[in-house]
Order: sequence, then C-alpha cells, then structure tokens
Amino acid sequence: TGDIDHDGDVDIVAGRSFMRLSQEHRDKYMGGIKVNEVGVFRNDICNRNGNHWLVVHLEGKAANRAGIGARVTVTAGGVTQMREIRAGSGLGNHQDPPEAHFGLGKAAEVEKLTVRWPDGKLTEQTFTKLPADRFVAVKQGDSKPKMEKAGK
Repeated sequence: TGDIDHDGDVDIVAGRSFMRLSQEHRDKYMGGIKVNEVGVFRNDICNRNGNHWLVVHLEGKAANRAGIGARVTVTAGGVTQMREIRAGSGLGNHQDPPEAHFGLGKAAEVEKLTVRWPDGKLTEQTFTKLPADRFVAVKQGDSKPKMEKAGK
C-alpha cells in the first residue's frame, strides 16, 4: 500500500507470492496455475469526499536515514493518531513506503505533529498549525518541515 500516483490517497499494488516461479515449475508442481500480472488498484474516489489527509516522510541522521522505528503522532480535529515507520513486514516481508499516512476527516488543519526519533535519546520534534492535504518532509533536527501539495 502507498500513494503511487502522489495524489494524497492510499493505493494498492498486489502480486502473488509464486510469481517468482517459472511456468515450467508451476506446470510440474502446481497443476499449471497461471500467474496474472501485478495488480494496481488506484484510489481515485477518496479525495472527492471532502475529507483531508497528511503524509509524513522522515529523513533521519547517520545510518537510519529512513527513520525506521520513529513514531509519528498527529492531532487534527481533536483526534490523535500515531504511526510507526517500519521496514518489511507481513507475509513475504513486503515493503511499504517509509512514510506515515493519516486520514484527517473534515479537519483542514493539523493542530500538532510530533516525531519521536529512535536515536537512543528519543529526541522529539513538534510542529503546530500545519495545513492538511500536504506531503510533509521532516528532517531530523530542522526547525520546520518542508511541505508540498499533491501532484507536485
């Protein structure tokens, strides 16, 4: 899952775990099962319903440039949500993009965004009053994030 078309909503790319096997192997051991191409499911409805979103991408220091293990907390419309930046997970150890996507409902502003870095000291950065419907890039140690609208 991730925003493959950079429009602010979550899309899905799906494959089958046996796609890596040759057709010869599938004929011999799997009854000749055919493999479809990878499926791409674009979410083109989400941004038409008046709801808002925020995507947070992190840039850490030193060895952990993707911010794996960082905890991102967003408060908007009085609701607080938290995501952790993860590496591979699930069946087949799939890899989602190293970013946190938040659905904000009708809230057009983020009251507070906090990043807790996994740097041993659990350093925190907090930003307030950010506009919704943005891609936010937080660089560890910077005083303010970079923001970008969808489609840029």
